[in-house]
Amino acid sequence: MNFLLKKDDMKGHIPLHAQARTALRRMIDEQFEDGQQFLTEAALTKHLGVSLITVRRAVADLAHDGLLDRRGARGTFVVKGQRADVTEFPIGVILPEYESPVTISLLNQIARSCVERNHRLSVYYAGKGENAAAVLERTNGCSKYEKLILLGNAAATALELSRMLWERGRQVVNIGSRIDDYPGAYIGADDPEGIRLGLEHLVGIGHTRITLLVNEPVEQGTVASRIHAFDDLTRRQGLNGGRIVYCSTAIWDDAYSAAYSKMKSIWNGESRPTAIMTVSDAGAFGALKWLTEQGIGVPDDISIVGFGDDRTGLHTSPALTSIGQPYREIAVRAVDLLEAQTIVKRCDLFKPCLIIRNSTKAIG
Repeated sequence: MNFLLKKDDMKGHIPLHAQARTALRRMIDEQFEDGQQFLTEAALTKHLGVSLITVRRAVADLAHDGLLDRRGARGTFVVKGQRADVTEFPIGVILPEYESPVTISLLNQIARSCVERNHRLSVYYAGKGENAAAVLERTNGCSKYEKLILLGNAAATALELSRMLWERGRQVVNIGSRIDDYPGAYIGADDPEGIRLGLEHLVGIGHTRITLLVNEPVEQGTVASRIHAFDDLTRRQGLNGGRIVYCSTAIWDDAYSAAYSKMKSIWNGESRPTAIMTVSDAGAFGALKWLTEQGIGVPDDISIVGFGDDRTGLHTSPALTSIGQPYREIAVRAVDLLEAQTIVKRCDLFKPCLIIRNSTKAIG
């Protein structure tokens, strides 16, 4: 049998003992039965290609989690039948402490999934300016079996939290903090596909002068991917009227106000757009407010497409066309992964959908 660490485990971002622990979890799940004697530390050192100290720490962590039973001179044995039912372990969610319709929608769906599967849910909020260590301190009193979801945190915070949790042997799933080459499990929406749907809709009804209003922080990986997709698609389609306008929004800034404040320069600029896409619905709401105050008709004078399908968009005047997000699918997949005994590097993206309402209209 080959027990060598798989390539996905060998990531420099993850401590070596955590890599070994992941490989041993996989080994237990795939190649051992309940009650079967496990390999000796010497054998594991040889098969994994790591030091004895690393193996001992990984084995100790798995014994602490109840997956291995160390019986002194008799050896170490696999424990499967006596584990706590996977439908009853606790789940914790770490998210920023500011109002975001997207994170609220995702949190609601995560809570729904936890109720359906009998998981106890705890929520830990990260305050403005707090570092990862301070945030993680809040989870210290939780059960050793609690598994974590990082939801909508800044990319740097999400990466640091992930590293610290991996070092402690905790299972982690990252939602909504897109990080290039993230060494763990990331789940989110296919943002480039959402931009493509919005552009395709606008171009299909005659718009060529389309502005992407970046009302959210560009440091967020999801925002960066939407910007890149818009730039790439407008270039490939030869849309000379496609342009990107940045609001210079910082993390924790008001994305609604950022868009509202930028609308005057957009409307009075040399190349007035016939349509605006925003990187979040908050930006669309800010744009709609400014346009309404100026007596500018939407969609008669300009079309608006948001991103996120905040339910408030149903009640704006006009109702907002937006890119709907697969919140339910994302939440379900996150819980699915946490129910698995091992989590390897992966990036699961779910397709958004275009929801056409009354804020867009054909040219002419």
